[in-house]
Amino acid sequence: MDLRIIEKWLEERIGLSTETIGTEAVAKVVQARMQACGLADTDAYAAYLLRSEAEREELIESVIIPETWFFRNHRSFQFLQQYVKTEWLPARGHRVLRALSLPCSTGEEPYSMAMMLLDAGLSEQAIHVDAIDVSEKSLQKARNGVYGAESFRRKDADAAFRQRFFEPVSDKFHICSAVRQIVHFQQGNLLDAARFAKKDPYDIIFCRNVLIYLGEAAKKQTVKLLEKLLSANGIIFVGHAERPAFAGAPFEWIQETGVFACRRAAALQPSSAKTARKINSSPIKTPVAAVPPLKPALPLEPIFERRQRQQTPARPTKEGVTHSQVVEPIAQTEAANNERRHTVDMMTQTLDQARSLADQGQLAAALDVCDTVLKTDAVHVQAHFLKGLIYQALRDERRAEEWLNKTVYLDPNHEDALSYLAALAEFQGDFGKAARLRQRIERIRKKS
Repeated sequence: MDLRIIEKWLEERIGLSTETIGTEAVAKVVQARMQACGLADTDAYAAYLLRSEAEREELIESVIIPETWFFRNHRSFQFLQQYVKTEWLPARGHRVLRALSLPCSTGEEPYSMAMMLLDAGLSEQAIHVDAIDVSEKSLQKARNGVYGAESFRRKDADAAFRQRFFEPVSDKFHICSAVRQIVHFQQGNLLDAARFAKKDPYDIIFCRNVLIYLGEAAKKQTVKLLEKLLSANGIIFVGHAERPAFAGAPFEWIQETGVFACRRAAALQPSSAKTARKINSSPIKTPVAAVPPLKPALPLEPIFERRQRQQTPARPTKEGVTHSQVVEPIAQTEAANNERRHTVDMMTQTLDQARSLADQGQLAAALDVCDTVLKTDAVHVQAHFLKGLIYQALRDERRAEEWLNKTVYLDPNHEDALSYLAALAEFQGDFGKAARLRQRIERIRKKS
């Protein structure tokens, strides 16, 4: 199945890099859409896709992953409330606080913003939240405002907000009209420059966990858009793995544990200057997804060669060497090389399987597959790295750090592992360690 035309269209239309979710995942979506359309040929489907706006919308709906819940990364919302109380309100005047959720998915994020702002003491009339997403199905659920238990993942911590702002409806909860009136849902594509051309600046922007799915060109375009949309003293909240996308942008990071937010460098107040760090002007190479596409493990060849050298006896002298003494070692070496290549291919395929499982949310199964690789080669660098990312997805910071450190031990120049370790250090509030790790990455890049 040749998906190149479809993959190219997805990247041009919504910025989606298929490497971030895997070609296999795209193939499954396309296969399902082909069946729905009664088409058996990929080329025929590609042609139909390009001439049918309705099918283009259906394909986009199928590849989007609406994974969200109320107050996701609660520390960011706590910092939002702190910023409003200590900085925005004193300088407010008669202004309305403008906030943007992009993309807003099924509405949990923009509603969380509205609830937190109301809790900070703002009136309903003083808050305007725009919520934009490319998916009309997600927007319809957001407008309905009815949510089940899966949207409340902080259990007891969400109880107070749920009691205050929701009405029970059978086994679900309906958000109250006061909050719904604050949030304005709109369909839009973040790559559509004309869509945002006449937007007034926003004091708060949440653009989280979308950049990790975009190609490089779309990332740059999105960062430029955010820079344009942000007010002079505004704040942008992003996902923890998305910081490298802002390298070189005129922002500084807020240095608060567990808060991944930045603002214009010129906007820093004396009191907040201590909690911000200038974004490095040199980009740092970091995976674009929580579980990025795996390449064949580069360190495998040197490791196998080193083992081969350790197991190879000393070369015999030329005197008295028979024909069999020359031919047999050559044949053995050829067989060993073939076996080595086969093993490398098998382990690469096995890790691709682990990544596919992780993409589908089957994290425990993905860990088991990684362990299978490590039983064959206990020093497989990419298997160590993938285990670190999976543990991070499981929110097990201790084990994530352990396996990422093992990755760096095996490959001291593994920029991706070092970047994730730096992000973990910042999340834990150890900004000195994070800075040292990023300096180490810079030294590696200068040598390469």
